[in-house]
Amino acid sequence: MNTKILTQRTFLGRTFQLWEYHVSHGSLLIRSPKSLDEATNIDIICSGVDYLSAPRFIYNLEITEPIVDP
Repeated sequence: MNTKILTQRTFLGRTFQLWEYHVSHGSLLIRSPKSLDEATNIDIICSGVDYLSAPRFIYNLEITEPIVDP
């Protein structure tokens, strides 16, 4: 398997899905699967997930840095 870490934060035109969640480990995988138009998967892996409320499909995903209140 060829793994590449991206620093890209905006994924216009890609559809992501809640792919896998492990309650016991608090881990979440959000994936945009490869298709006829896209040669590769894009996986976003989150750890330490305590709560999850999200749609099944996420379109045009953008990741932003959290803002910490003073």
